[in-house]
Amino acid sequence: MVREASVLSLFSALLLTGCSLTPTAAPAPEAGLPIVGIVHGGQQPIVGAQVYLFAANTTGYGGPGIAASTSNASSSQLLRSGTNTSQSTSGATNGDYYVLTDANGQFTISGDYACTPGTQLYIYALGGNPGSGVNSAAGLLAILGNCPSAGNFASAIPFV
Repeated sequence: MVREASVLSLFSALLLTGCSLTPTAAPAPEAGLPIVGIVHGGQQPIVGAQVYLFAANTTGYGGPGIAASTSNASSSQLLRSGTNTSQSTSGATNGDYYVLTDANGQFTISGDYACTPGTQLYIYALGGNPGSGVNSAAGLLAILGNCPSAGNFASAIPFV
């Protein structure tokens, strides 16, 4: 029995001799796909809605009795240099960048943003036409979660 175990050990060692594991380079992040989604009000697409990408603020919060201010506001993650971004000129989103939904309520955020890994992000759609005229008070929100270590959601969330 001891002899069989020794032969088996020797055979295993000989079998693995010549095989080696070599370290490989760390994986490089890929550009990936853009964030694509559809904004709907019930069964109808919301056309012309402004879609914002925000990072939640971690230094304060709003709520009953707590006034909103620049110290507790979320920060826009869409970049000014984006290919399909525009800048808001009024209201609570003044100065923030957004993309518009098309005739089917679809939007695309294609590399027009950057985020700090670990920050909580959400998409906010404001206004648009749900089929019965423009409703500037319409507001929909989708939470994306933590920004991945790559600094974008391209490989993590392909569709919202």
